[in-house]
Amino acid sequence: MKIFSTLILAICLYILATPLITTYHIFSAIDSVDDVKLSQYINYPKLRQNLGNQLYDAVEEKIGIDTENSNFMTNLLAKTGQVVATVSMQYIVTPDNIGIALRSGILNDNDDVLTHELWDFSDNDLIHCQYKYMGLNDFIVIVDHENYESRAIILLEREGFTQWRITNVTFD
Repeated sequence: MKIFSTLILAICLYILATPLITTYHIFSAIDSVDDVKLSQYINYPKLRQNLGNQLYDAVEEKIGIDTENSNFMTNLLAKTGQVVATVSMQYIVTPDNIGIALRSGILNDNDDVLTHELWDFSDNDLIHCQYKYMGLNDFIVIVDHENYESRAIILLEREGFTQWRITNVTFD
């Protein structure tokens, strides 16, 4: 009976640790610039949808579209924005681009030239991560780098029993 209890406890601990194991593999792929390995941990349809929604919300906020008090033209512009955001994500969210986005900690605007400063995931002293279960099937990794103002918030969702995949990434 003791062996059975220990076995059940070990299985439960393994299941609870699987998002941390997945996060380790994601960071290893980012650090080694292995976009093929990284793409194994990404749910592209959900990620495209979520990033498309973020893009549409940003455009809607910038333009100032008020969908509650809107007329035909405003509704047409809003729908066009949704279509553009959805279609653009099909071309933007690729294994190479997601790898670049996760490695890029910040975009700088110096003299009208955009440059990428890459986060160094191998320097663990500078990277601080917070891990949280947001529910039984949702896990969030918040990545702070002390040399940069931005942070990455990575949402992992459970697929199957022990597999987790990235479904959303935000930078703030």
